[in-house]
Parts: sequence; C-alpha cells; structure tokens
Amino acid sequence: MKSKVLFLLLMVVAGGLIIFSLHADIPAAELKKKYGGPPSEYVAVSGMEVHYRDEGLAEDTLPLVLLHGTSSSLHTWDGWVDGLKDNHRVIRLDLPGFGLTGPFPDGNYGMAHYVSFLHSFLEKLGVRRCIIAGNSLGGQIAWSFGAEYPHLATKLVLIDAAGIKNESYQPPLAFRVARIPVVKHSLAWLTPRPLARKSVEDVYAIPARVDDKLVDRYFELTLREGNRKAMIDRLNWPEDLATPEHSSCGEGRTVCFRRHAAGHSVTCCHMTPLWSWMAVVTSPWKNVLKKACRC
Repeated sequence: MKSKVLFLLLMVVAGGLIIFSLHADIPAAELKKKYGGPPSEYVAVSGMEVHYRDEGLAEDTLPLVLLHGTSSSLHTWDGWVDGLKDNHRVIRLDLPGFGLTGPFPDGNYGMAHYVSFLHSFLEKLGVRRCIIAGNSLGGQIAWSFGAEYPHLATKLVLIDAAGIKNESYQPPLAFRVARIPVVKHSLAWLTPRPLARKSVEDVYAIPARVDDKLVDRYFELTLREGNRKAMIDRLNWPEDLATPEHSSCGEGRTVCFRRHAAGHSVTCCHMTPLWSWMAVVTSPWKNVLKKACRC
C-alpha cells in the first residue's frame, strides 16, 4: 500500500514538473517588439529575415563583425559595442538557428553552410573587408570563414572558439541534455526555465551578472518559433573539428588557419597583445582571449 502511495506521489510530482516545463513557441513578431527595436535592422538572406545591428562609425572601411555562440544572440555583445562604437563600425547579428533570425529554412547546420551564409550576409551589407570576432560557435564560424575567405577576414579575435578539440571543455547542462538520444527530442517542447538559468550560469565567470532579466532574454529567445529544434539539430550535427595535431600548439601558443591553392594549412604561433582599441573590452566568459595571433 505504501509503495503504491509513494508511486502515485512521484507520478504527481513528475506530472507537475512536466506541466511546469511545458512552453509553447513564441511568435517572432512578438519577440521583435521586445528585443528587436532600434537600432535593430533586418535583411533578407538565404530565405531568412536576419536580425542585425550596424553601429558606430559609418565611414570605417574595416568594420568589426561580432559572432555569438550557441543559444545566444547579438545582445551578448552589448558591452563590447558600447566600448567600441565611438571609434569603429561594429556589426553584429543573430546567427541562423538563434535569436530573432530563426532557423535555416533547409535545416542545414553544417559549418560550410554557416560560412556561406556569413559571406552572403556581408555581401548584402557591402562589406568587402572586416575583422571578425567570435565566441564559441561564432569563433568556429570566424576561423572557418577566415580559412575560406582570407581576403575578406583580415584579422580574427577568437574567444573560447569551438571546432578545436579541447579535452577539458565541459558543455553547459542544456547542451549535454540536447545530445542524449530520445531525450533530446523532448527539448523541442519541454524547456524548464531553471535549465536555461543553469546553462547561462555555466558560461559566466561572474555569477552576479546572471540576473532575471538576462535569463529571461536567453529563455524567451530560445522559445522563438523554430529555435528549439534548430538548437537540437545544430548540437547533433556531425562535428567540424580541427585534427588533433592542428590544435596541440602548447603553452602560450595559438592556432592560425590559412587557405592556399593546395588547400588549408594550420600554423602554431606565439601570441602578441591585442590591438590597443581592444583594451577597453571586458567579457563575461570564463575563457577570455587576451592575446591575438599574428603569424
């Protein structure tokens, strides 16, 4: 009898947790009112209305392009933009699958597809040369783009960039859940807000910066129609990783990616200080790139 009562209580608790975690998609139009006001703009690229912001000195011929990480959005760069826009042109965007941009129409989340998309986006904005800074997924897109289009990306700033094997890396909790067979599919409709908070806390070195407003933004943009499935698809896409010998550069060294007529090459080089205009930048991430590669 006691076991039956305990079972029923557990079922009631489990059912309550499921109901508490059920969330419907939020229409993009509704989210645009909250997160896509001025200075936000939208441009049609690859069948999507891409959400972006182009701020700072319009006459700057070498803009800085900022690429966010998985499940993030262009808002993650607010602090950087505030520190740079007085002296530079700064372009940032919601990458496909995230933020207000929403999913790729064809469901392709391969790295080559992201690189092709970024090239089309920059063409639409008339950007012929730029500096690209990327965090996590954005960092992988940045170095992949630099290898494919070295004449367009003159410099790279890589912050905890994905795509290079790192045995010590521990993904946020939500990313780990999204890779569990069968269970991962439930994230398309079952999205606990505490899971969103924990995942944000996992990538912030200063817990005090993770407040309710920040968690609300991450959580609500994740609920943008199509984004949850896109996140699952991206996190389960076959990995585009540099080979181990290309990433083992040793202490105080980093990786430079180049593309030649014969193909790609990777060079390990010593790091030199970032440009002086980057000194004003602060970052909430644990692994902050404090030096830039000049090979």
